[in-house]
Amino acid sequence: PAARLPAGAVVAELVKVVDGDTIDVRIDGAVERVRYIGVDTPERNQPGYQAATAANRALLGAGPLYLVRDVSERDRMASPRLLRYVYLADGTHVNAALVAGGWAQPVEYPPDVRHAAELRALAVTAAREGRGFWAAEPPADGAMSYGLTLAAAHIRRGPGNDFAVTATLPPDTPLTVFGRTAAGDWLQVRAPDRTGGWLAAGLARLNVAVEAAPVVANIPAPAEAAAEPAQAPMDAPRPLALLSAGGLQGITLVVVKNDGREELLELRNGGPAAVDVGGWVLWGSKGDERCVLPGRTVLEPGAAFQVATGDSELTGEGYKCAARPIWNNDGETIYLRTPAGEQLQIEATRVR
Repeated sequence: PAARLPAGAVVAELVKVVDGDTIDVRIDGAVERVRYIGVDTPERNQPGYQAATAANRALLGAGPLYLVRDVSERDRMASPRLLRYVYLADGTHVNAALVAGGWAQPVEYPPDVRHAAELRALAVTAAREGRGFWAAEPPADGAMSYGLTLAAAHIRRGPGNDFAVTATLPPDTPLTVFGRTAAGDWLQVRAPDRTGGWLAAGLARLNVAVEAAPVVANIPAPAEAAAEPAQAPMDAPRPLALLSAGGLQGITLVVVKNDGREELLELRNGGPAAVDVGGWVLWGSKGDERCVLPGRTVLEPGAAFQVATGDSELTGEGYKCAARPIWNNDGETIYLRTPAGEQLQIEATRVR
């Protein structure tokens, strides 16, 4: 087996499977608790705890285990645990196998990041292939809420576009979802590098319904949002004119007003059936702001729903997305995307 194992592997005997990412082993007669490096599975009070623990137990089997250190010897718990990559005699890397199976998400604690890139890639593949918690049928004890970013996505200090941006995640970033707003339009998430904060729900694909995540008890109030620099005013702003528009489930998108300060878009349902546009995302080609429509926003046939930004006031049913202008870029394309990834775009330009 040594030929299939990394250098420095230390043999150990399995004593107990504690959970999905922790085990007790015996090394040279002493029992040690081992925390797997680079992965995280549901805790005892979270959905999927039993399923992840069972997956870990099934992988380990009854044979000897081989433990490999990265940089750190132990973690900083009150009773410090060994930090190790765990291998089977046939060379199977257990940490990686849990992520590849969809039972764990990658999590990085420098300097122990030797396999970080590999684990991220395995998490993306597990999501795309519907493995583990990404399967159509969840385990009996549920599935931990996992996600993947659909596009470059801001992490904010609070649930709203007026909160400060603390990080921007690239597309296909694995996410662990810990909570949501009551409307389900914003998610409290953690990325593999432990960047945490609030993400617009429409920018992520989840393995479970948004409602499966608990509502966060202490959500920051909008008044607590950190001020961000205002955008520079446009020279002699003029209205935008709609050049072309397509349909998506009967929905069209119209620019009602955009003069550099007041911005008002309107979604109109010209189809024969009601459409729930909750969680749909609007964004512009020349900026990186997003508007996520509130959950359970149902447009009946012939109805309209407005999205106001800047100084605009709603003149009908709608949603005030941001206090500052975000669409006032010359020649900008505005996109509308559904949670399923369908996309509608309109071309808008300034009237000369």
